[in-house]
Amino acid sequence: MLTKMIKSVSWMALLLLVTALFAAGCAPQTPAEARESFSARAESEDGAIVAWSGYTDGYEPTAEAEFDIAITNETERAWRGRFCLQLLDRQLPQVIVTLEQRPFTLEPGVGFSDTITVQLPEDLDEGAYGLSLAVRRPGGPLVDLVPIQIGAANETRRPTTQRDMDAALEACPPSAEIESTPTVVLGGRITIEGVEVTDAQVVVRGRSTLPDGTCLNAELWADGVLQDWWPTDACAPIRQGAWEFAVLLEEGQALQPGVQYMVRAYQPGGPNIAATFPFDLDGPPPPPSETP
Repeated sequence: MLTKMIKSVSWMALLLLVTALFAAGCAPQTPAEARESFSARAESEDGAIVAWSGYTDGYEPTAEAEFDIAITNETERAWRGRFCLQLLDRQLPQVIVTLEQRPFTLEPGVGFSDTITVQLPEDLDEGAYGLSLAVRRPGGPLVDLVPIQIGAANETRRPTTQRDMDAALEACPPSAEIESTPTVVLGGRITIEGVEVTDAQVVVRGRSTLPDGTCLNAELWADGVLQDWWPTDACAPIRQGAWEFAVLLEEGQALQPGVQYMVRAYQPGGPNIAATFPFDLDGPPPPPSETP
């Protein structure tokens, strides 16, 4: 009797095990298996090689994320540099968090590769962000950016611009060796003092400590979207520390109430010296009415 009972229990355990294995084999793919991956490689003319890879989706706030990074020095000189892994805003060209940054020193013909584990911030909204890898080196920086998806929202980030690349580079501090190189010039300041809007034009005024004659460009953003009709290649020269843009408005280009605008002035081709000025056309709220 006892022997029959043991055999019965054994067959039942085996049946449960087979059922579990069968269910596991027929289960749908896990999210990790269905994720989209990216892989990029850049090589400079003098022999600096940077490669990185990871996933473009499947990320959640506060969760850990892994990226593979490989850097090789095939130049003829020692390389003292730094790499920065950063997350850029969903729309604006600005870094919202540096996920990882490390200095390194590589002799000629030497390289390294590593899997970088980072933790995403907890206050991220769902949507498409920019993930950038900026690498500082004596021969000039290397910057790459890919869009990644946080959460389940099906959102597409706007196309990457040079302003994104500049913002990523600005947020990645140079190594001590690069800072001491006289060909790298950092400094100067741009401020926006005000924006005047009429039905016919938009006037942006400001000041700068950059040398007189330096040309500034500007961008206009509306609710986080870059306005392609704005003349981003127009030059506003600095004269006695002041500068001014006057952009004439054509039909369909009038600014509207209820929209959050932002003007960004910057030095084109410079070390990302820039200033931003948010504004709207709603004006101050009316004073509360008095009840007699």
